[in-house]
Amino acid sequence: MNDYSADAGRSGRATSSALLVGFRFLAWLNGLALASVLACAMGVIETELPVQYLKLPVAAFLSGLALAGLGLLWAFIVQVNLDRPLNEARRKRAHWLPLFCTVLAYSLSMAAFAVGCWFLVNLGAYVSQVQDFMPQIPHGLPYGR
Repeated sequence: MNDYSADAGRSGRATSSALLVGFRFLAWLNGLALASVLACAMGVIETELPVQYLKLPVAAFLSGLALAGLGLLWAFIVQVNLDRPLNEARRKRAHWLPLFCTVLAYSLSMAAFAVGCWFLVNLGAYVSQVQDFMPQIPHGLPYGR
């Protein structure tokens, strides 16, 4: 006789471990990006960007980190739904909603990381362009000291 429940349990564990590894990767990406932007804001890393311009990248990386944490929570719920020993028909249907929320949180976290990087690169280009045209103004700000 074949034991299909053992195979289903192994595939459920493989799915949940793949989800956990993906979210750990996204959490590390967003966390390191947030730490580097905060290091630039505190002056540990020298940069030409004024501190007030770093608000948008910090918000994007922080939201990506929060979405990665939310996705880890949903991945745990998917794992619990796949591992519980209820009847087979209910188990197949119970994990689709948490799995959809997990994939949605993963996608939004990746998008938040991309938006934060985009903000940071474009702000750097903007500040360098403003300083090229107006070198007498410190840090390219429209106001004086």
